[in-house]
Amino acid sequence: EMVPIPVTRFELKALKSRGGFHVRKSPYDNEVIDIKFFDDNGMDLASAPEKKIERLFFGEDFKRMVSAEIGELSFPFHRVAESYKEGVLNSVKIDVVRSANFKVVVDYAYSSASQIFPSILGELGIDVIALNAHIDETKITKNKMMFEKSLSQLSQIVKSLEADLGIMLDTGAEKIFLCDEKGAIFEGDFELAILTILACRTEKNAQIAVPVKASRVIDEIARKYMARVVRTKTNSRDMMEVSSQPGITLLGESLGGFIFPEFQPAFDAMFASIKLLEMLAKTGVRLSEIAQEVPKISMVCRDISCPPEMKGKVLRTIVEE
Repeated sequence: EMVPIPVTRFELKALKSRGGFHVRKSPYDNEVIDIKFFDDNGMDLASAPEKKIERLFFGEDFKRMVSAEIGELSFPFHRVAESYKEGVLNSVKIDVVRSANFKVVVDYAYSSASQIFPSILGELGIDVIALNAHIDETKITKNKMMFEKSLSQLSQIVKSLEADLGIMLDTGAEKIFLCDEKGAIFEGDFELAILTILACRTEKNAQIAVPVKASRVIDEIARKYMARVVRTKTNSRDMMEVSSQPGITLLGESLGGFIFPEFQPAFDAMFASIKLLEMLAKTGVRLSEIAQEVPKISMVCRDISCPPEMKGKVLRTIVEE
């Protein structure tokens, strides 16, 4: 039924399914429906079978089934939300989080996470101020200006209510965006650096996985804490595969996605939020103090439009040079 993407992934593995998919309205385009396919581990489908499905679908080169041969639609007997909640709570140190007495502002971004996450936060004794904690399909899609406005509102509310930090989820409940108790907003490589520092502080001989385009600041932090950095490709399937390798403490990317493989090898905003709070409780520091430790990040990014017919030539030239 209606659940956040991380819950779908978790259930696939729990039910020992062959695979699955999640249908949602696109967060980027009002007129588009996304169908995300997952394998038996709840990870994104690998590139080759994904492209094969797209080719068959758009080419309509598939056998049409007669109605008598179509299977049945059934629902799991056990309760999906409770199963996910139990899995999360079994993967964190509940007493450590409770002892910190956190006060947190959470922006649910009108997502279905608002039906599951509050009970998990309640079990952990966290004082929560909830924003946009109802489902509204008309507000799922956001442009850049709307996104920045939501972050700014989160920052103002955190400051005015003197909360410990603010967390904004995306509508798929896969990514998180943060602000500290002073209202400073953390995004991109800076947010990744903060989570990296916390992971290195709380885990001895940590292994941090990041995509190749992540800032070299991550390597500086790793050297300081005697940790190891593993570089991955930039697509989500490759990142998930690397995160499932033994010894990986944290995988993070600069768009707010974080994987803690001890729970599941996939992006999960709800579990990432809980682990963030657990790490802050363990270290006894505030988010603003961690932010002061992040070295200066100097990186410029630019998107350059490329006509489809030129892509082959561009890639060939890059390889040659």
